[in-house]
Amino acid sequence: MSKNFVVKGRAKIGLKWERFEKIVAADRKERAVDKALSTLGGSHRVKRHQIKIDSVVEQLVSKQ
Repeated sequence: MSKNFVVKGRAKIGLKWERFEKIVAADRKERAVDKALSTLGGSHRVKRHQIKIDSVVEQLVSKQ
């Protein structure tokens, strides 16, 4: 079962560090971080050492 995680951090895009927030579906925190790194690297051509993760929090889903 996959959960939603909110991954927040900074990435060096161009000459400056940009803040980002990604919502990622994964079963564990570690896989959510890996998926966020992979997505940022693929879309912005940023290496993993140019990405700093500040927090990873499981997103709570309210049932109505």
